[in-house]
Amino acid sequence: MVLTLLQPGTEDPSLSAAMVNDSSRRSASDTALSAGPVLANGGGSALGDAAQGASGQIGQALAAQEAAERRAEERRREAAERARAAASSGGSGSSGNSGGAPAAGPVGGAVQVAGDGIQAALKMGWQAIGGDEFLGSTLGSNWSPYNGAGHDGQGRRTSDAISVENGNLVIRGDSQGNTGGMAWGTSQKYGKWEMRAQFPKGDKQYHPVLLLWPSEVSWPEGGEIDFAETTSASDDVSFFLHYGSSNSQKDAKKQLDITQWHNYAVEWTPDAIVGYVDGVEWFRSEDPNTFPPGPMHATIQLDYFPDGGSPEPSEMRVAWMRQYK
Repeated sequence: MVLTLLQPGTEDPSLSAAMVNDSSRRSASDTALSAGPVLANGGGSALGDAAQGASGQIGQALAAQEAAERRAEERRREAAERARAAASSGGSGSSGNSGGAPAAGPVGGAVQVAGDGIQAALKMGWQAIGGDEFLGSTLGSNWSPYNGAGHDGQGRRTSDAISVENGNLVIRGDSQGNTGGMAWGTSQKYGKWEMRAQFPKGDKQYHPVLLLWPSEVSWPEGGEIDFAETTSASDDVSFFLHYGSSNSQKDAKKQLDITQWHNYAVEWTPDAIVGYVDGVEWFRSEDPNTFPPGPMHATIQLDYFPDGGSPEPSEMRVAWMRQYK
């Protein structure tokens, strides 16, 4: 089967129009996601903790570098453990890591990486088939960054807004509405996806979103699963399930300190679509009429919703994206 990767900002005008004209799907979130109080940044980050602990001894910059190296090594060990488990149990799979570490095999019994929190995948024994740990210095080849008009034709999506720094993907939005987004090249119908993300305090006009986008059936008929969507100024996060030609929606909202690191996951089976935060279920739909009709692929975006003048620069960070059977 030949899969056509649908993504906003591509040269295909029909696909670009489908994404940039999706203001109707986001309008509900514009009013639902309100600005919250300023909160401390980075408390759940091993990198932030290490930098703070080393302050005054070897300097914050050096501490950050060393912490990133330790974190990368921990991830490599975890990936190696998964690979050994797969080999001993007869499992198989392929690596999708930009850093070259294996990401296949059963993970139910794997030891969680320190600082990576409670993961739905480890809790429920999902079997990994690929993903990206963002261990390198550049974006992996399985990602396709967007270049073109921004959300609803406002601002601009550019690959210049995307970087890989200290073991994290970083997408930045500037004061002019220049921001970024990218699509993962491996699609599947049914499966599970989990991402570890942090949304530092920023401007309400920027909307971080982790989602699944249709790969074969055009939007809106192809559906859309936003399993983490918020604004950079919010104190909550929302789940939006879009379905049908009229872009109908089911949604849920959860109070959450989004400035801290959290694990956001979605499970899509023939029986249900379920959302998780830090291994705890918070959204479920068992109505088959709400399910996507075809394969989906993972997408990471920082969307610009102009509302009230020039935005303050904002960013989102993702430590890893993992895809499961």
